[in-house]
Amino acid sequence: MQHLHHTLKRTLKGWHIYLISSVLVMVSWVGESVLHHYTKQQPLLESFLPTAMGEIVYRILFSLALLVFAGYIFRNLRRIQTLAGELEHVLESSTDAYMSLDRDNNILYINQKAVALLKQDASQVVGHSVWEVFTDAAPIFSTHLCKAHEQQIRICFTEYYPTIDRWLEVHACPEGELLSCYFRDVTDLKKVIEANEELGSIISHAKDGIITISEDGKIVSFSDAAERIYGYAREEVIGRNISILMARGDAERHQGYVDSYLKTGASRFMDVGPRELLSRRKDGSVFHADIAISEMKLGNKRHFVGIVRDITDRHEATERMRYLSNYDSLTGLANRGLYMDRLQHALQIARREQSRLAVLFLDVDKFKSINDKLGHAAGDEVLRQVAGRVQHAVRESDTVARLSGDEFAIILERVSTKRIAGDIAAKIVLAMAEPIKLGEAECRVGCSVGVAFYPEQGEASVLLHDADMAMYEAKRAGGNRYFMCSDYGR
Repeated sequence: MQHLHHTLKRTLKGWHIYLISSVLVMVSWVGESVLHHYTKQQPLLESFLPTAMGEIVYRILFSLALLVFAGYIFRNLRRIQTLAGELEHVLESSTDAYMSLDRDNNILYINQKAVALLKQDASQVVGHSVWEVFTDAAPIFSTHLCKAHEQQIRICFTEYYPTIDRWLEVHACPEGELLSCYFRDVTDLKKVIEANEELGSIISHAKDGIITISEDGKIVSFSDAAERIYGYAREEVIGRNISILMARGDAERHQGYVDSYLKTGASRFMDVGPRELLSRRKDGSVFHADIAISEMKLGNKRHFVGIVRDITDRHEATERMRYLSNYDSLTGLANRGLYMDRLQHALQIARREQSRLAVLFLDVDKFKSINDKLGHAAGDEVLRQVAGRVQHAVRESDTVARLSGDEFAIILERVSTKRIAGDIAAKIVLAMAEPIKLGEAECRVGCSVGVAFYPEQGEASVLLHDADMAMYEAKRAGGNRYFMCSDYGR
């Protein structure tokens, strides 16, 4: 088609049609005249200029028929020329490079896009074998092109073309004896795909979960780490609302933040670093997570990217540190710091309500001998059992603390009479008189308890001092008893 178009462009003009038609008429007239001269033995001039009306009419009609036929032929040739021109225009306007090959893989036509891409001069390649022109590509393309020719099937393949250092996507389409080859430069696409594969590999190996969310809160992508963190398979969450990964309260607040951001552009959660949320796994369990959210635009669509880190271990460690800062690690009782905070709080309540509170100091009798004879492990077990017995003896609202070693302190709030505090102290002493089992063995310890009261003894420092002194008085009296400050003149 392209060869025909170029041939017709060079030879077929408007006046050519009339000239050729006239020549054909003249040739037919001369031929007919010569034929008549020899067959009918007519004079040559009479043969060229017949006088018989029938002969004249015949020749005129024959010439007209010849002119009509010639006009028809050349009109169709012009139509073919137009179609060929349109085809060439289409091929030259195509964003794809194009080559046409014959059965022997000789190049019949190559458009300018192919010339620019392959860096070849069209005049030097048309009529030559594709293997002569692209010698280094012969091993790559030969199998595909020969297969397309022989099997008359369309083939698409992507190969690297060393001469121009580019990746080409080639579509070979057989059309009878011809082979149309469309190809495009996909080097940049190849790089993007490789970059995406590399990015995907990085994301899949990241310990933090990476989740992409659409504007309406639907999950678009879900990384491998996100699957491990939440327990969902990717296909279980794609297209579902992000709220399935959040605890109820946090899900409602988060959606409110998103709605506000989409309306006003003001953000309480975008690009402000990780913030802690309660997240929900597939099994319904709730865990603490750090989540950082940023905005991303893909074309004209807005997405949000969430990076999620499971901070359960960190949260538990923080809670453990907070616990250890307020509680005794051996007995689980409040430590001195928490005890003093609660005492100040209890005194504030007592002053406001004008009520009485009691402070008890307790020291374990004979504890040193247990440590010396049975070891520190046995001593620790004794302290744990002492703590349990004391807690069991007091009210639920009372505070029991281990201050140090074998010394314990108790806060009794809202004690209407001193007798109530005395009854609790007596209950503790009685509980401590019972044997303590240490494996197969058992031992006996007692305790000495001192009791001081607010408002009788005054504020915190005086209360603590007086309760301590009362405890020592009980110990000097033989132990295994309690003393109130009033019992020895305080």
